[in-house]
Amino acid sequence: MNRSLSIRSKLFLMMAGVLVTTVAGSSLMLIRTQEAAARTDLAAVRVSLKAQLYERAGGLAVSTRSFVEQLMAEHQLDLIETELRALRQGQQGLRYTILQDDNQRAMVHPDKDQVATILSDDRAVWARSLLNLSSMEYEGERGRMVEVAVPVRELRLDEETGLDIREPVAALRLGFSMADLEVAIAEAEARHRGDVRRAWKIAGALSGGALLVGLILAFVFGTRLTTPIERLTGDAELIAEGNFDRVILVKDANADDEIGRLGAAFEKMRLSIQDLMLRTAERARMETELHTAHEVQTAMLPRSDPSTDRFDVAAFYLPATEMGGDWYAYIREG
Repeated sequence: MNRSLSIRSKLFLMMAGVLVTTVAGSSLMLIRTQEAAARTDLAAVRVSLKAQLYERAGGLAVSTRSFVEQLMAEHQLDLIETELRALRQGQQGLRYTILQDDNQRAMVHPDKDQVATILSDDRAVWARSLLNLSSMEYEGERGRMVEVAVPVRELRLDEETGLDIREPVAALRLGFSMADLEVAIAEAEARHRGDVRRAWKIAGALSGGALLVGLILAFVFGTRLTTPIERLTGDAELIAEGNFDRVILVKDANADDEIGRLGAAFEKMRLSIQDLMLRTAERARMETELHTAHEVQTAMLPRSDPSTDRFDVAAFYLPATEMGGDWYAYIREG
């Protein structure tokens, strides 16, 4: 009985292990796929948000250059400073606006002490060399920044050709904080982490439900599979103990499956052994009776051969089988 229970336990554990591995592997693959999709979406969100910031900053720089060029032609530097200050106050994320001439001298600067001074930082050198709208990122004192710069041109007369040309005379620089962008990215990351956590919970719930149903099915089918084996094992043990009268019949097994065929083979073997034992017993009985008859017949034959002065008599008796139909005897006459 312990052996059959061990078989059932092993089979149940094997089926449960296969089921757990399958469910866990499927759930893990689902979550990994979800995480990969979330990372892809998050990367796309980062690129999109950054592109929106650059697009807004570039559009603002180009539109601002138009009225700066117009006011510079009218030599209204104070009005330019007023407009740029108002622009800083009205645009979210815009931290500074700088107008520098072609010698890198600050014409308009948020820091009053920097006005009319030569700006020697790397961004000032970079802005002076630009011919078109451009941008660069850098690490500022208060976080990540992006600066867009655009050349400011003035209409002048080319003395050699006599034509009017627009020649760069200054550079307009707008500095935007990337803090809002980082906040938006952080919010997107939080949303994606929430989506992944929800996916984990859903996958866990589905896996738990599937596991419970699978364990029930494993128990049911495992029991149906092992019960015929247990009965067959018990019948085989009875045969091993010498009980050949027990009919081997696997009721819970299909006659066409392996267990059914094994039960039929055991039953055929039981009948063959039973028939052999009957025939062996009958043959032993017959041999015993024949041996007894042989002893009786042998006892009826002369014990010794007679002897005279003129001749000797000798006899030999060997039946062809256990029993013979002939007898002999010595009779003295005269």
